[in-house]
Amino acid sequence: GAPETTLKAYASDLNDYLCWCSSHDRPPYPLALDGIADYVRDLRDRKARRGQRRSFGRNVGLEPTTVYRRITTLRQWFDYLVDIEAVERSPFTRESSRFGKRIGLVRKAVNTPWLPNDRDWQTIIDLVATDSRRNRLMFLLSYECALRRAELCSLSLADIDHAQRKVAIRATKSKSRLDRWLPISKETAALLIAYERCLPPAMSSTESIFRSESHRNAGTPISLWTWNKVIERIRDAGSLPRFHAHTIRHVA
Repeated sequence: GAPETTLKAYASDLNDYLCWCSSHDRPPYPLALDGIADYVRDLRDRKARRGQRRSFGRNVGLEPTTVYRRITTLRQWFDYLVDIEAVERSPFTRESSRFGKRIGLVRKAVNTPWLPNDRDWQTIIDLVATDSRRNRLMFLLSYECALRRAELCSLSLADIDHAQRKVAIRATKSKSRLDRWLPISKETAALLIAYERCLPPAMSSTESIFRSESHRNAGTPISLWTWNKVIERIRDAGSLPRFHAHTIRHVA
């Protein structure tokens, strides 16, 4: 099956559509094509909430990739409704282009990822250097191992091999659904050992090693949004509007 983070994203997408139907006094199904067009227009014009990526260069509108994913989720949901005979047909018809390929309601945008130049990267390094030990370690692991957010935040003691200076990314936590053993540098390994010495002695070897530093949730495993906030703080302090958590993976 799909990774847990993917399933949560699909659930969030479907919930967004249902909330939109409720706020606009429309039944979720059956739905005509003009209703879908109104929903897409809302996605492109709405103000992004905190934590959501907005369309670059605009003050409103979600990223094209986010719009595409939400419409894909909706199309799959309507396919399911057809299968269980809740509706007769799906409003998401696929038309053929003049090149013979099938095209959908929303074209998938292919964006070139933003990469920091030398000056921007030095700004990021300088800001990370003054951050907490946990955040410095997370940044180094994310960079050296090209980790995704979910892979980084779920690392446990059982995933670390100090003798080989490697960390394991388990198939159950990876988007690729493959086990990977990734090397780390001596400096990162030393920082990792120093960080482990501060962990609770009774902590399970399968729990995430990265713990919250906030007063309200002190000592509890961090979430993806905790790491997002760290990245947002660096982005705002360095005046780097296009810097996000996945940028580190692109640079690696």
